[in-house]
Amino acid sequence: MLGVDELSNPYAQALVGLELDNPVEAFFDFCREREAIRLRRLAGQPAPWSHDPVFQQGRFLNVFREDDRTTQALMRFVEPVADDLPRLVQAVFFARWCNRSETLEALDVSSLRDPDALRYALELIPNQPWCNVTAYPVEPIHFDGQLISRLDAATHLFDRIKDKLVAVIGASNGRVTLATQAVNALFGMDNDFPIFMAVMDLAWFRPDIIDPASPRPKTKRTMTAARKPQSQGSRELMHEMSIWATQHRPKLILTEYMRRLVLAQPPDPLEFLKNEIRTNPVVPGPYNIEETDERPIAEQEKRLDVRSLNTKKASLRRVFDRFANKEGLVKVAKLLVDCEENPTILLEACPKHARDLPLALEKVVTEGGLMDWAAFRDCGLQCMSGPGLSPGQEAD
Repeated sequence: MLGVDELSNPYAQALVGLELDNPVEAFFDFCREREAIRLRRLAGQPAPWSHDPVFQQGRFLNVFREDDRTTQALMRFVEPVADDLPRLVQAVFFARWCNRSETLEALDVSSLRDPDALRYALELIPNQPWCNVTAYPVEPIHFDGQLISRLDAATHLFDRIKDKLVAVIGASNGRVTLATQAVNALFGMDNDFPIFMAVMDLAWFRPDIIDPASPRPKTKRTMTAARKPQSQGSRELMHEMSIWATQHRPKLILTEYMRRLVLAQPPDPLEFLKNEIRTNPVVPGPYNIEETDERPIAEQEKRLDVRSLNTKKASLRRVFDRFANKEGLVKVAKLLVDCEENPTILLEACPKHARDLPLALEKVVTEGGLMDWAAFRDCGLQCMSGPGLSPGQEAD
């Protein structure tokens, strides 16, 4: 078994020396583009799915953990024992100690019932370790005075202590943080990230045992966003945050306050800023929608939607009616989430502007995040009046 207990990571120094002028803006830009790449691939668009050379050449996790291949393999692996809590706990811990989709796809969860045969099968995997040794470090476990390797923990220990793990996790009152800490009190690991991952996986299947919306622990690896099982709540929240940032432009506001502070050089900067916010607040002006398109004319013409105005309205109306509530209003964040889940919704309605419309909708100021038909129609028609960002499909 080649180096599976060695905590080596070829990406450990990848960000050394990286400097960002605006980390918050860079974070949201990354999330938006990484998710857009996933949706373009899902929609069957040809590579490259991004014009950014970093995305073209590098490999990055998805914004949402459940979209990653390994998590999807884990869900399929674990599903058959979802109603057997001790076996479910054993399965999610095994899967996160393995963390390799090829191994999980080659195994059946019933193999966990025979630890000796399982270990033998894992040791026979040719030319590669049975687990992922680069995604995150998985240390040996300190249990009952013994140091237990990653392989022995995955095959024998979790089978032996599955009932104890159920009891410990069950006593955490549904809290992710408490469950992670309680399990690590048994394991004695410096890095509890693998435990956190297993606990979150458990929340997918048994939210009655672990509440996926409870506070997360501060582990030694940054986690991707997680959303509630059987719910789009956290994705909607992420879109609501993005909409707020798009409309309120906190970067512009903070920049202007800092400019005033530097020019005034007051003796009490904090009091100065408080007074400015009260008496002379920064109010961003309207967006400049007349942005210069530097693409060749021929490229712009290819991305024009040449359908009639009535056809465009009818397409937009079908999308709106699909999401409208009884009051005839659409929750923008929910629409954006559902269109991410099913990209064909916008690809069919506005094939040349499937990427543009969500960005345009985020800029529309609404009351409580709800939009009526007139605002949705006007936003959509304005969006489709120019060349689209996405190649899309040819209009009928």
